[in-house]
Amino acid sequence: MSGRLKCLFKKLDNLVFILAFFASWRFKFNIKPPRRKERQDKKTFSTLFLSSLLNKHFSCSLYCLALLLCLFACVPAQVPPQLAQTPGASVVIANERYQSDVFSVAIPEGWRVVTSEAQAPLTVTLVAPDDCALIIISTAALDNVPRSLACEGETRTELRTLALDSVQLWVGGSAAAAEWGTFVEIFASTYSSITSTG
Repeated sequence: MSGRLKCLFKKLDNLVFILAFFASWRFKFNIKPPRRKERQDKKTFSTLFLSSLLNKHFSCSLYCLALLLCLFACVPAQVPPQLAQTPGASVVIANERYQSDVFSVAIPEGWRVVTSEAQAPLTVTLVAPDDCALIIISTAALDNVPRSLACEGETRTELRTLALDSVQLWVGGSAAAAEWGTFVEIFASTYSSITSTG
């Protein structure tokens, strides 16, 4: 144990001893003020005082109070700069909708949402429960639609653009060829749910 830690524990012990002494008189923890006849019997008074100090609940609560007082000194006076401004676009995912500063889109039931890196252009990828079908919405141009590595066999893709206010969006989708009919319906409803939030 380091010297500073030993010193801190010694100070805490002294603080607990002082607080216990005053609390024993003030709140009458197992000690009654000695009467004139009992003042001569120092052994009885010291026995009562030591028994109150050894009361586990009382000592524990005093240690906790002292620890809390020490911890209050560790709280920073102001918010650290890294918490005041986090990098990247802010997004909210609530009520089965993804909402960014640029656009909002409905999330198909059971699908997962994967957001882009903080430094990358705003992109959101919606992933089907089977991890094969993808819908990608991006503010950056998509040359081709990425395909999921979880898809086995032939896949099909579709790429559309959408103009919102002053922003151009690229919306792409890919799915297994066998599931294409079902996917097109989900893709169309997701595409039509995109609205501007800017």
